[in-house]
Amino acid sequence: MTVRAGTTYKDMIVSLLTGAGLFNISDFVPALARLDLKGVQAKLRRVHHQFDGLITKLLAEHVAPAADRARDGRQDFVDRLRATIDAGADDESGETITEVNIKGLIFGSESFMISLAIALMACLVHKP
Repeated sequence: MTVRAGTTYKDMIVSLLTGAGLFNISDFVPALARLDLKGVQAKLRRVHHQFDGLITKLLAEHVAPAADRARDGRQDFVDRLRATIDAGADDESGETITEVNIKGLIFGSESFMISLAIALMACLVHKP
């Protein structure tokens, strides 16, 4: 990941956390949710598309050296998941893994790590 991509990722995390913490009248009056009066939903949707684009780009970049890693026997978790996508097309059980599932796993683990870091920082503030 380049410095620019890291800065973009940090900016997206900040936008996500600040956007999720904003007061949204639609949370209290669900009938107003369609209007998105404060633009919170639009902001979060924009951040979602940025994250999706970043993870799609990272997965596409990950495919290129995958053959070299497979030949050397150094496959990582994403390589194995992508292999199940290819094998899933021939699977008769109907259970397949899609790229959307891989994105969910990656983003879910990132969200967990962010939450864990925040919780640890809160613990350190209370008991240094």
